[in-house]
Amino acid sequence: YADAGGAIMVYDATKPATFSNLEAWWKEATQFGARDGLPVAVCANKVDLIGPKTPTVPIERARQWCAMHGFKLYETSACTAQGVQQMFEELFEDTYNFCKP
Repeated sequence: YADAGGAIMVYDATKPATFSNLEAWWKEATQFGARDGLPVAVCANKVDLIGPKTPTVPIERARQWCAMHGFKLYETSACTAQGVQQMFEELFEDTYNFCKP
């Protein structure tokens, strides 16, 4: 973690329990050397599967958690590619700016 220039944390938007893991993952990253200001992209994945009867993590809850940590949130789908390119492009730019001398 100490040499990381950026990070991606992904949770399943249709399984609220996976969102709860984000805090533990970030605590582990900081415990093992993730630097302050590290660019982090949080992906609410599987948004293509969200329907009226699907249990979900409310996006506002995810936004608040990300804002509290200074992370960017992306609504993504690995199946449809929704939001994936934007996430990578922005993370690469943020990582470049974080790592440049």
